Amino acid sequence: MSSEHARTPTIDVTAMLALLPLPDLDGLSEQQVRGAACVWTGVVLTPATAVDLGRRTASRAGVSVPWFPRGTVFLAVVGLV
Repeated sequence: MSSEHARTPTIDVTAMLALLPLPDLDGLSEQQVRGAACVWTGVVLTPATAVDLGRRTASRAGVSVPWFPRGTVFLAVVGLV
């Protein structure tokens, strides 16, 4: 078997999670809004499990505010994306 066929495929977890629609900001906990917990599951994140989903803009109380959602790498691993 050539080395070309023996390669393990790589997965871009950030790109996969970025395809998922984000939940409504008003329905999230404070931890989810500030990026300490996954926006989808609410699981508290660690540096090893957190995936930065990039800067987003949302409307809160009629004002446009920036927020920085994060998800968990485990969503991609279990096939939810």
